[in-house]
Amino acid sequence: MADDKRVPSPVNDDLTAKIAASVAQAVAEATVKVQERIAPVEARSASRKSPFNPEGLEVRPKLGRKYIFAGGEMEPKFLTNKEIETLNKITKPGTYHNGRWHVRVRKDDGGSETVFIDLPVKSLDDRMAIPHSLMSILDEIIAEQAQQ
Repeated sequence: MADDKRVPSPVNDDLTAKIAASVAQAVAEATVKVQERIAPVEARSASRKSPFNPEGLEVRPKLGRKYIFAGGEMEPKFLTNKEIETLNKITKPGTYHNGRWHVRVRKDDGGSETVFIDLPVKSLDDRMAIPHSLMSILDEIIAEQAQQ
């Protein structure tokens, strides 16, 4: 058998270098794409826009108190600016919507207040009687507050 000795060729070396560079570039691009997908949300996007902050405002209204609506705590990041401003207008505990909704205000030892907004939800009829948006509920409470 004859010795199979390869003689280096400038054509082969150039082709090998081009292929290696192409593979390295593809691997680098794929790595960047994977890192972007697994990066935390904050690192991926500086946009503050959301369904609750469609304008992307950096400074948003603050809740003046803690609010519990139908048993769940309301978080500002899940409220629109208008909802936050309207919640802050609730000043009086009482019964609203023909006595079916109850607003209670409780102060803790530190002086901070928690507002509880309770709606009947036990039966299907109760749930069907609830307006279809939080703003409708809040607007009705504010309107009835003004009449008291």
